Amino acid sequence: MSIEPPSKLVYTWPTEGSDAEPEQVTVSFNRDGTETEVVILHERILVKTRRDEHSAGWNGCLDKLEAYVLAAV
Repeated sequence: MSIEPPSKLVYTWPTEGSDAEPEQVTVSFNRDGTETEVVILHERILVKTRRDEHSAGWNGCLDKLEAYVLAAV
């Protein structure tokens, strides 16, 4: 795990039932004036169906985060 406040978080994501190297997730927060762009890079996903599942999950999380932030403004 690596933490670089306030701009980056890097951690591994073990794959259940696999001896493969853990997946790696990097979350970057890029400030631009009054806005912050959140970029998620999820690497080392060996199976396409798993990549698709992660993509749907991350997009759902980010959509909910956006709705939450917009409701609070």
